[in-house]
Amino acid sequence: MANTVTIGRLTFTSPATLSDSKSGDSHEFTITGKFVTETLAEVKYLRDELLAKANGYYIVPFTWEGDDTVSGYVKVTSASVNTQRVNIGGYDYSISMDFLGNIGEVEMESQFSGALLENDHSITSTTEQFYAPPTDHYSHDHSGEPTSFERVGEDGSIYAKFGSSIRSNNAKFLVDPGDFYKNACEIYTNDSSSVERLRCGLETPNFPTSVKLQNGLVQMTFDNTTTQSRFNLRAYDGDGYKSLKQIAVSRGSSEVEWQGWRSIQILKNEPEVATIRLTSYYDATTKDQRLTFDVTLRRGARHFSIVATQWSSGKLNLKTTSTLPFTDNTSYAVMTNDDADGNQLVMGSPQNFDVDTTSGGISTTSNTATMKAFVGYVFNGSSATSYDTADSIRDQYLDNIYEVVRIVKS
Repeated sequence: MANTVTIGRLTFTSPATLSDSKSGDSHEFTITGKFVTETLAEVKYLRDELLAKANGYYIVPFTWEGDDTVSGYVKVTSASVNTQRVNIGGYDYSISMDFLGNIGEVEMESQFSGALLENDHSITSTTEQFYAPPTDHYSHDHSGEPTSFERVGEDGSIYAKFGSSIRSNNAKFLVDPGDFYKNACEIYTNDSSSVERLRCGLETPNFPTSVKLQNGLVQMTFDNTTTQSRFNLRAYDGDGYKSLKQIAVSRGSSEVEWQGWRSIQILKNEPEVATIRLTSYYDATTKDQRLTFDVTLRRGARHFSIVATQWSSGKLNLKTTSTLPFTDNTSYAVMTNDDADGNQLVMGSPQNFDVDTTSGGISTTSNTATMKAFVGYVFNGSSATSYDTADSIRDQYLDNIYEVVRIVKS
C-alpha cells in the first residue's frame, strides 16, 4: 500500500503529511496522521511503542511505500500522540526524525569491547570470539579477517564471524533497510488483551509469563505458574522452533523453586543484543527473599547468558524438569544423547558447578548469592561441526564480546 510507513519494527498506515526539511548537515522528517487500525488494542500498541523509541538514541530503518527515494536510516527524536476518542481509536500522531542517510551515504560500524570471563576452569584464551551482522548484509570488513560460519535461522542464513582478536578492531558492513531486522534479537510480551506484541524499546506491560526472547536460532519463554520459576528453551531447526526443554530455577539441596515470575523489565533491546530481567520471591507468605534473573541473547548465538542473583548465599540450581542424562565435561554439561530432533542441550558456568548426570542440570558447588551461567544447544548434537560443538558454545560464552552498532558516514 502506498500509504504504509515503517519506522524500525513498527509498520502503520494513514500518514496525512510528510514534511522533509534540510539545513546544512541537518536533514529532518516530520510525519503526522491518525492511526487507523482494526482494534483499539492495536492502536494502543502503536502509540506505546512509538513513544518508547522516541529517545533520539535508536538507529532504525525508515521506509515509505509511497516514495521509495526517502528510504534510509533515521533516529526518532520526538513523538507525540494526542488521544481524542479512546473507544473509537482517535489517536493523532506527530513524529520527528533525523534522517541519517541511505545506503551508500552511510554504513554500519560494529564497535567491540569485553573480555574473557574470569572462570574456575583454567581457560585463558579461545579462538571463539564472535559477532554476527544481519542476514543479507554485504560489503563486510574487519581487519582481523575472521572466519565466517553459516547458521540457518528463521529469516535465512546468518554468517557469524569468529576469531581470536575480534575485539581488537571494529567491523563495517552494509545492510538494506528491509533486511536490518533479519534474525535480529526480539522481545515479545503480551498486551492487556493477551495479544503477543513485539517490543521496540525498553517499555513493556508487566506480563512476565508472556515473555519470549529469540534471535531466529534459539528461543526462551517463561512458564505461567505462581509456584514455580521455570523457563522453556527451543532451537530453530529449519521449519520451526523444536527440541523443547524446560528448566527449573531453584535453591538449596531440596531444590525449592521461587514463587513464579512476578515482573519483567527490558534492559536492552537492540538487533544485535537484548537483555531482560525477571524477578520473583521465595517466601510465599511474606513475599520476601528476592530472585533477580537476567537473560542476555546476542544475534547469531545458539546460547543465552544468565545472571541469577538471590537474596542471600545458597546453592543455586538449573535443572531440567524431565529426566535427561547429562555428561560432565567439567567446564560444561551436555546431554549424553541426541534428542528426538537431533540436538543436545548444553549448559555451564564460569564458576565451579556440579552436574546432575542422571536427571540433567547443574548446581553451584559452593553457596553463592550470584550464579552466572549459559544454556543453549549443540545443533545437530553428536554430528555437530566446527563452531556448533559443545566446546565451541562454551568458548563463545566465556570469550565475551560487547557489541554496539552505530551508523557512520561512508
